[in-house]
Amino acid sequence: MITEIGERDVWLSGDGRCDSPGFSAKYGTYTLLDQETDKVVDFSVIHVGEVSSSNAMEREGFKRCMNNIVDKGVS
Repeated sequence: MITEIGERDVWLSGDGRCDSPGFSAKYGTYTLLDQETDKVVDFSVIHVGEVSSSNAMEREGFKRCMNNIVDKGVS
């Protein structure tokens, strides 16, 4: 999806979600949506073992998604 954006400026919305409520989530996802087209431009799946706690999964997902789209030249 990132290739369809090209090098235009984008307005993004993001949200994280865990596979179970509370502090015992094993996996989390983070999704970035292009506000102009209402299309998903990137997403990331995080395992709790990759971060310090299940609370840190959303932040890590955001960082991964943003790094990925910036690396592709999206501003």
